[in-house]
Amino acid sequence: MQDNNTSPVVKLEYSISNDEENIAFKVFQKKFVLKNNIIKTIIFAVLIGFFIQQVVIKPDYSMAWALIGICLAVTFFVWYNPVKIRKSLLKALKEIENDIYEFDLFPEYFSVKTIYCAENDEVTKLSEMEEEEELEEEPKEIAPRVVYFDKESIQVVEVPEMFVVIIKKETLFVLPKRVISSAQNDEIRKIFKEKIGEDFIIKNC
Repeated sequence: MQDNNTSPVVKLEYSISNDEENIAFKVFQKKFVLKNNIIKTIIFAVLIGFFIQQVVIKPDYSMAWALIGICLAVTFFVWYNPVKIRKSLLKALKEIENDIYEFDLFPEYFSVKTIYCAENDEVTKLSEMEEEEELEEEPKEIAPRVVYFDKESIQVVEVPEMFVVIIKKETLFVLPKRVISSAQNDEIRKIFKEKIGEDFIIKNC
């Protein structure tokens, strides 16, 4: 149960650039998509090899030629789709690049709160009857997401630029190291190692 009287071990406030989101998504895709893509590629390579044998034996075997083309096309899309998905997500996230995130780390859980920045270089326009005056909205706070180490499936990948926190293989939280001191970095690493064990991975590239 969340204790509002306990001070966080680590408290961070930051925004996330599009480049940092790109790094995080690449980390995610390498962890969960790359292996499956390699397996699929090997399977299609074996099939292509089999069909090539059929063509060598019977050059006019049109079905084999068609199946080779299909296998090549599917293999292409196996590798192209993750890139396409990542680019689409980054384009959408570009619009919220100025949002502020507050990360609080406690011994038993962590919380992440998003403060929506209505600025993002946009303003709210009043009606023409109010002489088209412009008014910036106050930042809107979204209720924090609280994640308990013993109740959620959590995986963390530490790379030189950031910690990438993955919840249930579907939600990403990014902790950029540019806002993390050396002492905070050690504390974050220590708690993640203690709480999620082998699901905490350090990668140097």
